[in-house]
Amino acid sequence: MLETLFRTAVWAGKELRTQVRLTEVPPSAASRAVEVFARAAGGLLGKRALVIGNGEMGRLSARLLREAGCAVTVTLRTYRHGETVVPAGCAAAPYEDRYRLLEGMDILLSATASPHYTIGLEEFRAVKRPPRLLADLAIPRDIAPEVGELAGVRLYNIDTLGCAVARTLPPEGEAILEEALERFRAWAEYRESLPAIQALKDAVRARVLSGDLAGLDAEESAVLAAEKTVELLTGNLKGCFTAEDLRACAQKIRAHTRT
Repeated sequence: MLETLFRTAVWAGKELRTQVRLTEVPPSAASRAVEVFARAAGGLLGKRALVIGNGEMGRLSARLLREAGCAVTVTLRTYRHGETVVPAGCAAAPYEDRYRLLEGMDILLSATASPHYTIGLEEFRAVKRPPRLLADLAIPRDIAPEVGELAGVRLYNIDTLGCAVARTLPPEGEAILEEALERFRAWAEYRESLPAIQALKDAVRARVLSGDLAGLDAEESAVLAAEKTVELLTGNLKGCFTAEDLRACAQKIRAHTRT
């Protein structure tokens, strides 16, 4: 039962991840991060900043840092000429070069939709002159929390910046969870009914083999039992299949009988 429960939960998690925007980071988080950076650094004029992520939040953060006087580099996973938008005045570099680009930077801000860390502890530690002011505006986190425990490093995130985030599921998310629960309930009910189904099969088999079903011989009893079973199934499951489904079922039974 636990295996089926967790398998269903994993399915629901994948559906939520691909179909629903689970968290809504407010745009104010970017401006709040820039304010905190400016206060901690005594101003941002002439500072160097690396922004990981070129989505809505990443572009907004890069633009605000640029307006505050930073020299900003934005990482891109892919670049399509005429389609990829880089904030005005910002340089662009491949995402794969992010650790090399950290060398000598004053500020790092990461805001992606990646399910994995964009900045790991060991890789960051290997940078000789890493940035000391970091902001993680992603949910789930982009930067390994342990990075913030390194000496001289200040790591801010959505919570420490004091930004309110919508953490409730939208209606489409609730619908996915309801579907997952219904799947599990249906499976659990079927599993619970298995002993009763077996008992019914045993009772029918015994009655057929006895040859005394309504005074009929064994062959007639078997035919009658089969007809009644089909009637019960089709009567109680109407709406679950079409006439074409029934014809296909009958064809398979005939093919099995011939073999």
